[in-house]
Amino acid sequence: MVFNREPEGAVKKVIRGKVAVFTSGVDIAQTETKGTVLLKNAEEMLNFTTGEEKHLEKVLQELATAGVKIVVAGAQVGELALHYLDRMGIAVIKVLSKFDLRRLCRVVNATPLARIGAPTPEEMGWVDVMETKEFGGDRVTVFRQERNSEGETSTGEKSRMATILLRGATQNYLDDLQRAVDDGVAVLKALLKDGRLVPGAGATELELSRRVEKYGSTQRGLPQHSIKRYAEALEVVPLMLAENAGLGKGEGGAHEIIGTMHRKLEEGERHGAHAEGRHHGHQSKDEKKSGASKEKENWKLRAWGVDVEGEDDNTLLTTAPDHLILDSLAAKSWAIRQATEAAVSVLRVDSIIMSKPAGGPKIPQQSGNWDED
Repeated sequence: MVFNREPEGAVKKVIRGKVAVFTSGVDIAQTETKGTVLLKNAEEMLNFTTGEEKHLEKVLQELATAGVKIVVAGAQVGELALHYLDRMGIAVIKVLSKFDLRRLCRVVNATPLARIGAPTPEEMGWVDVMETKEFGGDRVTVFRQERNSEGETSTGEKSRMATILLRGATQNYLDDLQRAVDDGVAVLKALLKDGRLVPGAGATELELSRRVEKYGSTQRGLPQHSIKRYAEALEVVPLMLAENAGLGKGEGGAHEIIGTMHRKLEEGERHGAHAEGRHHGHQSKDEKKSGASKEKENWKLRAWGVDVEGEDDNTLLTTAPDHLILDSLAAKSWAIRQATEAAVSVLRVDSIIMSKPAGGPKIPQQSGNWDED
C-alpha cells in the first residue's frame, strides 16, 4: 500500500516491525473544557510543563516496550511526541483519511485504537517492509508484505490490498487514467459476481428487438402497438453507438447501419432454419443435445454489432475470435430493467402540479430606498 507522503520523523525505513494504528493524534492530551491554572512562581511553572512531558514520555515508552516499530496517527503529531519517537527509533506516519486508515488496518492486520497507549498483541499489526521511495520527484511511503519461497508472507498474513500508482504529464491525463482503472476494476468485480456474458456492440439489443417485435405481432389490440414501440426503443443502443462513432453520414445515416445489421441477422436466421430443417424428425436425447448446441452455434453467427472503427459496411460479428466483443449479462439486464421502470413511471403520471408564487402584498416598486419613507 502506498501513501503520498513521507513519515513525519527521522526514521524512514523499518524492516519487519510491529504496527500500532491510532485514529487520534499523537500529542499531549488536551482537556475537554477550559480551565485556569494559577502559577505563583517559576518553579511551579516548570513543574507544570515537566509533568505533561513525563506523562507523554511514559506513554510512548510503553509503545517501545511492547515492541512497536511503526506508529500510524489519524491526526496531528506534536513536536514533543515526535522528538521522543525519534529518540526511541519509532517511525511515525500521519494518515488523515479514515478510508485509507481502514485499508491500512486490513494490510497490516491491526485494530485502530482511539486513545494513545500500549496496544495488546491482538491489536498490533505487522509489516515486513515500510520504506520511503521516490517516483517522478514525489516521495511516497510504501507498506509491503514480503513473500517467502513458498509464496506466503514471512510473518504477517497475506495481504489482499494493492495500490495502483498512476503517473502522467497533466492532471487531465491522470484523471482519464483513474477513470479507466475504475471502470476496469468495476468490470472485474461484476464478472466475479456473475460471469455470464452476452454479445456487445448493440448485437444483444438488436436480437431482443427482433424477438419482441415477433412477440408483438402475435398480440391483438392496443398491447400490440406498445410492444412494438418497446422493440423500437431497444434499437436506440446500436443507433447511438453508430452516431457517437460518427458512422453512417450518408443519406440514410446511422439507420442504414441498423438496416444492414437486420439484413445480416435474417440471413443468419435463414441459414440456421435451413440447417435445423435438414435434421427435423424423430430425435434421440443425444441428437437433441446436438441440436441445442447447433442452435447455439447458429445464434453466434447472428450476433452482428456496430463496428466503431468504420471498416467495410460498419458492422462486425461480435462472437468472432478476432473481435470477441462481450458485455456483462448482469449489467445489461439491470440497465434494461431500470430504463423500463423509468419509462413506466413517467407514463403513469396523470397530471403535473406546478408550484406558483405565494400570494400576499407585493413590494412597491419605487426609486431609491423605500424604507426611508
